[in-house]
Order: sequence, then structure tokens, then C-alpha cells
Amino acid sequence: MKYLKLTILLLLSVSIYAQNATKTKYYRHLRYNHVSPYIQLSGTYPIDKSTAESTSHYMFIYDSNNRLVEIINNHYFTERSHPLASIGAYRTLFTYEGNQETRIYYDKNGIRITNDRTVFKEVFSKDKKGNYTKLEFFDVESIPMESNWGTSEYQWSKKRNMVIEKRFNLKGEPRDLSSYFEFKTTGMLFRKDGSPIGHYNLNEDLEIANNSIGIASYQDTYDESGNHVKYTYHDENDDFVMNQYGFSIGIKKYDFIGNYIQQEHYDPNMTFLRSRDIASSQHVVSFPFFRANQK
Repeated sequence: MKYLKLTILLLLSVSIYAQNATKTKYYRHLRYNHVSPYIQLSGTYPIDKSTAESTSHYMFIYDSNNRLVEIINNHYFTERSHPLASIGAYRTLFTYEGNQETRIYYDKNGIRITNDRTVFKEVFSKDKKGNYTKLEFFDVESIPMESNWGTSEYQWSKKRNMVIEKRFNLKGEPRDLSSYFEFKTTGMLFRKDGSPIGHYNLNEDLEIANNSIGIASYQDTYDESGNHVKYTYHDENDDFVMNQYGFSIGIKKYDFIGNYIQQEHYDPNMTFLRSRDIASSQHVVSFPFFRANQK
């Protein structure tokens, strides 16, 4: 009976969504997110419906208020999953109530599944200006749960030009940026288009500080097409430093339709260290995360 009620509610919500959906956009790729779930989902390399019928793409569907209500993942490539850079579901359904935005994930058969953070439901809270202030994770029964990084809740606030991010597990204990990157409380800077400039490790006084291996920030560069073309690691004085993967500067290259095809690594003096070609099954994945997710 419980699941029957849930099914009826889902059908009603889908019906309401269908009535309100007014616009569909098509993109070849998702914009790469190297920083935080605070960053809005967006597509790169827009295409028309006719082109989308014969190529890999994402559908972004909006309601009459120009709010994103659904993403359909028709991306051909088996992307290596990453909790920030990919979705990991065929269908993502967005609903809005009061100051909350809820995201639920489905496979092609309409069965609820986890996303690439391995959670079933995400609930974002917003302030009066529409800025995210909190994100909570839930299982299929709407019981709080932790992601694959051991995080159950993100909290965001603003201080001057930075968005301050804190992360907690189910016990309310602080969590690092990820399970393999030691940043505690962090600060984020953004460009006017919403793309990130950098992510900074902060001390208890919310000042930029080195972590235990001397890294205080990583900073991102995007090109005019929205491709993530460069990322660099810095100490608290903003000087280049080597990260735990043995490089300081990563350069990413793309083909003419935005497929990520090659990466090069350099030391702090821009001395070339190594490069590698990116196979089609590894699109939109940055080297540190690729290494960290290897079995």
C-alpha cells in the first residue's frame, strides 16, 4: 500500500510536470564541475533537436518559470563516474516546494536509483535570493544517508566575495572535501557566469591556509565554450605547488565538438611531465579523480 501511494504521487507529479514543461534544450556535454554541488548543473555545446536525434546529448527541460524540471541523459559514452562531474542516472527529476529543490534519480525503466554520489534523493535549501544554503542526502525511504564520500549534509554561507562550504556526516562530524583530498572548511570564488575560479582551504578564522601537504587551493580555467581547460594547485601565498599526484598544472584538450581528448601535466615551472590521451569512456574526468576512483 505504501509503494502504491508513492507511485500515485509520482504519477501526479509527472502529470503536473508535463503540463508545466515549456522548453527543452539539448547539449552535447555537461559543464565539468571540479568544486562542489553548490555549482548549478549546466550544459555545454548546445545543439538543436534534429542534431540531438543522431548524436550523444543531454536534454534539459524547463517549466514556465524557466526552472529546470528534468534532465534526460542520452550521452552515449560510459563516463567514469565522479560525484561532482557526472550525474549517473538516465533521468533526473527536479521538484520545487517553498525554499527547497528536490532531485530524484531514475533508470530507463522508471526505477529509482542512486546517482554518482550514491544517494537516492538530494534536497537543496535556498535563501530568499535563491542561493543554495544546504544540501541533504536521503535514501529511497527518505531517511538521511551518507554519500560515497561519507557526507550527509553540505552547508553554504557567504563571506564577502566567497561562498563558505562546510560538510558533515550523519553524526554531525566535519568531513573533508572528499575521501582523498584533505580540505576542511572551504571557500569558493566564482565568475559572473557561475563557473568556479578556485576552491580554497580555510582555517578556523576562515583565512586561506595550507593543508598538511602544503596545498591551499586549486584553481580552474574555462574557455569560451565552457570547457574546463586548465586547473592548478597553489599554496597559501598563491604560488604553484605540487599536488599528491605529482603535478602542479593540468592542461586539458578537447576536439571541435567538446570531447575531452588529452591531458598534459606540468610542474610549477611549466616543465612538461607527462601526457595521456583520453579514451571515449573517460570523457570529462580530471586526472586526480580518475586515479582516485581506480580499483
